[in-house]
Amino acid sequence: MSRSFFYKAALVLALVSLIPLVIFLSRRESPPEKISVRLHQKQTVENFTLNSTGQTRWVLKAPVAVFREKDLIELTSPVLTVFRTPPVTVRAGEALFDRKRGILTLRDVYLETGQLRAFSPGGTYLIDKEIFKSSSGCRVVAGSSTTEGKNCTLLIPEREVIITQQVKTVISGEGK
Repeated sequence: MSRSFFYKAALVLALVSLIPLVIFLSRRESPPEKISVRLHQKQTVENFTLNSTGQTRWVLKAPVAVFREKDLIELTSPVLTVFRTPPVTVRAGEALFDRKRGILTLRDVYLETGQLRAFSPGGTYLIDKEIFKSSSGCRVVAGSSTTEGKNCTLLIPEREVIITQQVKTVISGEGK
């Protein structure tokens, strides 16, 4: 047998040995298609509770919370408790909480702290500054006086109430 025969046989064997590799590579699955997944889908949470970070300064609770986006939460019947002396309690029929900005937008609001109670059809509570603002009507009851008006601002740390439009105050006293 000649040398060329052995070269041809070696070449055929080398090609035959590559056949399983070619078959394996041709049957390999293609990479999966890229799919787009929204990072923050609408999610509903029952018995929702959110505490301030670090030292507990406030807690926000609601029977139902719906996460619209990462930082926007719709709340049903929320209760915000701010821990100070005296404590501040803010209740509402519904609210939208913007976690990133620390703004709680409320409807049908009832705010209470010590002897002061305030009512409004709607308003905004700035959590870090502890300020409630309402451009709609409001009624504030402090002790024996009731003040009503529009464009209300309650500065909780300073214990101040500012009403700038259509102000009406009624002071009820006990007669002797």
